[in-house]
Amino acid sequence: MDIRAPRLARPTLEPLSLTPIGLCLLLWACGGQAPAETPEAAAAEPSESAAAASGPSDTEPAETDSAGAAEPEAAATPAENPNETRDVTYKMTPGGLEIEVDGVMFQPKAEPVKVKGGAWGVKVTMTAEGVGDGPRYILKPKNGALAFAGSVKRKGGAEKFGDKRDGEETVELAPGATLSFETTWPKEGTGLWYGEELSIEAGLWGLGKSAEALRPVKQFFTLKMVAGNKPQPVMQPPDSAQ
Repeated sequence: MDIRAPRLARPTLEPLSLTPIGLCLLLWACGGQAPAETPEAAAAEPSESAAAASGPSDTEPAETDSAGAAEPEAAATPAENPNETRDVTYKMTPGGLEIEVDGVMFQPKAEPVKVKGGAWGVKVTMTAEGVGDGPRYILKPKNGALAFAGSVKRKGGAEKFGDKRDGEETVELAPGATLSFETTWPKEGTGLWYGEELSIEAGLWGLGKSAEALRPVKQFFTLKMVAGNKPQPVMQPPDSAQ
């Protein structure tokens, strides 16, 4: 009886496909190093420190840009210079004195009036016309837009006086518009008796291009009057303008 050893079936060798995993194992088995991580994988897994660093930098430039954009806008409208010199023009016309200052034409007029006790006083009326390129604002407290300071020569000597402002009312004067003002001397005390002489230096309480930037106008005009049967007030530009 023949005994034959069983024949083992030889496996068929298939061509070996070197996949990335197999290649890694082969290199590792041969003492090689594993391939570096692909760029796609590195970009897909950012480190926590990198993510933390990138967070604030994304928002900070936006704040800086907005602040930088606001600075030129604020600098485009500079505040008015409180010490800026204002030109004042005086004209003596047949109708009386005309004063132009800061875009406003003023026309003051004076007339004698009887006051308390029969003494003489003086009433000043004034029109203001807007002749500038924009609105103007005039400070008008309770006693009017004009401020009086001066003296009275009496028999017993000279008496000085000066108005005190009471109130903060402001009126707007548009280009081409006209406003009227009125004030009387004396506001209190005694007027002029025969032979006594009044000397007034008038000014404006405040004038400006905005209600927040009003400045007084000093030495606006002068007024003199000697009391008599028919006193005549004389209004002129201040000595500094003559």
